[in-house]
Amino acid sequence: MFKVIGKTPEGLNVISGVYQFYETFGLPLDLLCEELFKKNYVPAWDDFYMAAAKAGIGHSKIMSRIQEVISARRHPCQKIV
Repeated sequence: MFKVIGKTPEGLNVISGVYQFYETFGLPLDLLCEELFKKNYVPAWDDFYMAAAKAGIGHSKIMSRIQEVISARRHPCQKIV
């Protein structure tokens, strides 16, 4: 389901498919992101946004979900926004 599509300057693997996993399994996005980071992965937020938009989710709701994850200070996923 996940596909490595690049690396961050810090050497973390950037992956696509996070929205599909999030919607399929219902794992809270912040928890999913933390688990991915432990395994040296971070979401490709642009891919997340596009997949959510394609599923009919509005801009404000998508951005709210992303912001909830990255708003915590020092959260691992904020490095790639």
